[in-house]
Amino acid sequence: MTGPRRRGHFGDSTQDGESGATLILALVFLVAFSLIIGALARWTSTGLGSALQFRNAASKYYAAEGVTQVTIRQLRYSYPAPSGGSSFACPLNVPAGPSPTSSAAVAMNSVLIQDWCSIKESGETFRIATVTACLVTSGTVLTGPCTVSSGSATKLIAAQVTFTDFSPAPFPTSPTCTSSTLYNCGESMSFNYWTAY
Repeated sequence: MTGPRRRGHFGDSTQDGESGATLILALVFLVAFSLIIGALARWTSTGLGSALQFRNAASKYYAAEGVTQVTIRQLRYSYPAPSGGSSFACPLNVPAGPSPTSSAAVAMNSVLIQDWCSIKESGETFRIATVTACLVTSGTVLTGPCTVSSGSATKLIAAQVTFTDFSPAPFPTSPTCTSSTLYNCGESMSFNYWTAY
């Protein structure tokens, strides 16, 4: 007796074909999902790498700015001997009369910064200071504004400032800010330029 055929039994050729198609669809879905996740992971890591590079660059400039501001403040209220336009290393720990051999790089935010200064007098009550901030490596010896005899240096900031010194006389005939009259130094100050490289 032949009766109606039942569907859904094992060994049915229709059922076996559908289960194979489902397996193939599941594998295609897994491969596509894996490719999407991989692309997203690569895109995220690129974004994180860019953010880290930006953070490192910003840290260098913040350190250079901080060291340069302290150096300018020190120069404003002290009397390093004018160098006639020649430059010298700017120490942060010597109150007056800096020399290239007395300076060391300053570590800030795990970054080594060395300032290089030039001061010249302009009349009796004006001093013009140029400060260049250099990113240096340990053991670097600067011989000029971010020029080295050993090690490496990269220019980050250059600033020029004019200091106006107090004059007790209406028409002074000699500089009013000297090593013996530090109380006259730096009555006011103005920035001529501040350039980041």
